[in-house]
Amino acid sequence: TTVPFEEKDNVVLNAGEFLDKSVNIYPNPTSGQLFIEFSNLPTTGYDISLHSLEGQQYKNEHVTKLSLSWKLDDLSKGVYLLHVQSKDGYVIKKVLVE
Repeated sequence: TTVPFEEKDNVVLNAGEFLDKSVNIYPNPTSGQLFIEFSNLPTTGYDISLHSLEGQQYKNEHVTKLSLSWKLDDLSKGVYLLHVQSKDGYVIKKVLVE
């Protein structure tokens, strides 16, 4: 089955549009490497994690730099949720693994 995926499906909680726009993920959908970039970096950094739709956590990292990459080729195909938290708020972005 194919899951329709649209950028507008992202969920923003307590962060306003600022945090949502400061986090860029690509390629999305991905079949291996996921790049995560931030347009600004709070002094406390970001806590990021990747979860299945069922809530199982697959990756977790405290980030104090403007970009990083994660290898996702060991994950099953499907939709995952990237949680990004800073002192200013919280955003969840959908990641599609093909």
